[in-house]
Amino acid sequence: MPDSSTSSSGTLTSWLKKGSWSVLDQGLFAVSNFAVNVLLARWLTPEAYGAFTVAFIVFLLGGAVHGGLFVEPLLVFGASRFKERVPSYLRVLLAGHIRYAIIVAGLLGIAGLAFFVGGEFELAAALASLAVAQAFVLFLWLMRRACYIVFRPQIATLAGAVYLVLVVGSALVLNHLGWLTGPIAFLVMGGGALISGLGLAWHLGVFRASNETGLATEARTAHWEYGRWASVTGGLEWFHGALPFLVLPLFVGLEGSATLRALFNLAMPALQGFTALVLLALPVFVQARSRGKLFHTARNLGTALAGLALVYGLIVGLFGKSLVGWLYRGQYSVDSLLLWMMAGLPLFAVTAGVLMAVLRSQERPKAVFQARIGAVGAALTIGVALTATFGVVGAIASDFVALTTEALVMIGLLRRNRDAGNAEVVQSPPEDLHSDDRRLRVLVSAYACQPGRGSEPGQGWAIARGLADHHDVWLLTYPGYGFKPAIDKELCENPTPHLKAVYHQLKREGHVHLHGGQDRSGFKEQLHYYRWQITARRTVRRLHAEVGFDVVHHATLMKSWAPSALAGSGVPFVWGPVGGGESAPKAFYRGFSPFGRRYERLRDLARWVASLDPMVRRTARSSSLGLAATPETAKLMRGLGAKRVDIVDPVALPDSEIEGLSRISPPDLISPLRLLSAGRFLHWKGYDYGIRAFARARSQAKEAGDGTLADAAYVILGDGPERSRLEALACELGIAEHVHFLGMLPRASLLERLEDSHVFVHPSFHDCGGYATLEAMAAARPVLCLNLGGPGTQVTAETGFVVDAVNPEQVEADLAECILALARDRSLLARLGEAARDRVHGRYRWGGIVADLADRHREIVRLGIEEEIVLTDTLETNAVPKSNVGERVAVSVAAL
Repeated sequence: MPDSSTSSSGTLTSWLKKGSWSVLDQGLFAVSNFAVNVLLARWLTPEAYGAFTVAFIVFLLGGAVHGGLFVEPLLVFGASRFKERVPSYLRVLLAGHIRYAIIVAGLLGIAGLAFFVGGEFELAAALASLAVAQAFVLFLWLMRRACYIVFRPQIATLAGAVYLVLVVGSALVLNHLGWLTGPIAFLVMGGGALISGLGLAWHLGVFRASNETGLATEARTAHWEYGRWASVTGGLEWFHGALPFLVLPLFVGLEGSATLRALFNLAMPALQGFTALVLLALPVFVQARSRGKLFHTARNLGTALAGLALVYGLIVGLFGKSLVGWLYRGQYSVDSLLLWMMAGLPLFAVTAGVLMAVLRSQERPKAVFQARIGAVGAALTIGVALTATFGVVGAIASDFVALTTEALVMIGLLRRNRDAGNAEVVQSPPEDLHSDDRRLRVLVSAYACQPGRGSEPGQGWAIARGLADHHDVWLLTYPGYGFKPAIDKELCENPTPHLKAVYHQLKREGHVHLHGGQDRSGFKEQLHYYRWQITARRTVRRLHAEVGFDVVHHATLMKSWAPSALAGSGVPFVWGPVGGGESAPKAFYRGFSPFGRRYERLRDLARWVASLDPMVRRTARSSSLGLAATPETAKLMRGLGAKRVDIVDPVALPDSEIEGLSRISPPDLISPLRLLSAGRFLHWKGYDYGIRAFARARSQAKEAGDGTLADAAYVILGDGPERSRLEALACELGIAEHVHFLGMLPRASLLERLEDSHVFVHPSFHDCGGYATLEAMAAARPVLCLNLGGPGTQVTAETGFVVDAVNPEQVEADLAECILALARDRSLLARLGEAARDRVHGRYRWGGIVADLADRHREIVRLGIEEEIVLTDTLETNAVPKSNVGERVAVSVAAL
């Protein structure tokens, strides 16, 4: 038995030889095109060379579509499905090629005739000759690639040498005779391609092959299924590169395209050479991926190629002016700006090329397509504007914009699924898949987090602290607003072994926010939150590299239309509970203050703009599980791209708080009715509807001769910008002495007021949670609320009154009716209060909420591992024999 190391060495040596032949083959054709372009730019007038350039760009479009329909599928199917009948298979493809070439020739002929009628004689002649030549050049391209499926790249290289001698030699002779023009150059290229292509076809046995029954149908079906996508991708690549050459004649003239092409000739050797090197790097990346070293290898190779690109660019920038003068005999004059811009182009191209090779090594063609879409979009918008405004300078800048966009899209896609290229992913062993008590490593992101505080900070702490009873938790939070001192104090006084706090802050944070505990508000708060999420991604990556999390969980802020630092971390991602999909119905806008109406419109606008934010959509799409606080938010999350969204209870109360609230005495059923509201005085809290309903209920009771509300009172706790408006409304309705505004009260005083009350009124329009309503229910107080947001799901017909929000008059009337019902039937008030307390005890305990979250974590981890096992089994079932790996890699390099 031969030594395995010797066998591997032989396979590698064989692959290197074949790879060298493929690079040489590509180099010969690149030299041919370079030489023809330089000679034509040197000998033809700028207008004639511009016509040749535009026609050549049009030819490349036909070549891109031809490659997608014929060449790329050939490299896939020729070495697998049809490898035992290659000559007959190539004969079928040749017939398809002829039909394709006839269609393209007809289209080019029509275009040439149109330009001839329009007086563009140079361009018309170039297109007419191209109509003939393209069939032969594409024929040669097809036969060259066919050599790779039979593992004879050296034959293709020989054909490349023949083509080079024929084309360049003929161009020199024709120029010497004074007969060389752009149209003649196309015919020369076509003639050289025909001779070389016929030699390859004879060697491949195409002309000696027989027609096999059923082969044509099978081949056409396979090529169409594959090629319809590949041709579109090729067309996008062509559009990206060709757009500047097509736009320039519209604003500068054909001379602009000629100048740009002449400049591109300086960068072409580097671009072609780096393309060959990147293609050779693909199998290296594939091997590195299997060892979990893909990104390390890509970074090293990218750095090396970037260094070479910088050296080449420096040469172009320093000596390009002299080189242009020598190559083109002074035909084109270029300034230093153009030269240095062209000098930087290879560096951008190398960056995009390496990133694309990484994606291909991860077998992600869809990602490559998405990057192409991004580049085309940038070229079609920003690029065209730059070209139209700045001419040749703008055209080169357009390439920079397109390549940068392409690279940024690929970087985003790679970060979204970084572990796709790393085989060394830490996962739980199969025997733990169904374990109910296995502790996971969980990263909880809670921007707002503070023990002993309500609302968002209270939720952040409750989730992180509760999960630590089930998993090993790392809490990522913001240290400002007094969060860090409170968390550190709590962990010191009540150590939690399975909870570790990690703080992330922005650079140059304000002292009043970071150390003084002062909160931001409004736009400043939203902007700070957005920046915190974006910058915290680096901290997340560092933590994941150190720990290897099983799950990451975004807890606060509860906003479905803002990004999360955890998106694209490469591990199962739980997003929520979040809200934000709730809106005040438009019918109520007229009842808001001018500021309130502006706020609601700006909020709707901000949510719509956020839905277009790629970072927000990335958060939704990368979530393994989305948790929505309300049905409205669930609909929004699904619209953003979240694959699975469950509606859950977003908030709860600690056991100690529930027990404390339960000790509050039941409502006094004899004393005058006391209504209570508590919260910030904001327009969307709806306190004005509570006041109007209270006034209406009193008026109706008085008209009916009912004195049950004569001594009733409505106590409103809190403060905010709407206070003066609410006080004025109470005076206007004549109930100022029955409505008491007591401002912000300490916790103990608030509980006293809750004990004195009978009913809690909370007519909010878009609360996604509702701590105040839960506290009132835990104290056995029925709640009056609108059928909107979180309170609408917390309160039921057994625990209070949930009023539909159709229009202001209806809400006011329905709330008044509820107040009257409770005032007149105190036994109903008692029954609703007892049921409310029972509902909180049974459903809204943080212990139960967090235990459910822990189970969901285990579920998504289990599902992810099971999917990976199924995928691995599928890949192993369909794996190619090891003996074919070297040959397949060589074919893959040739295909690219």
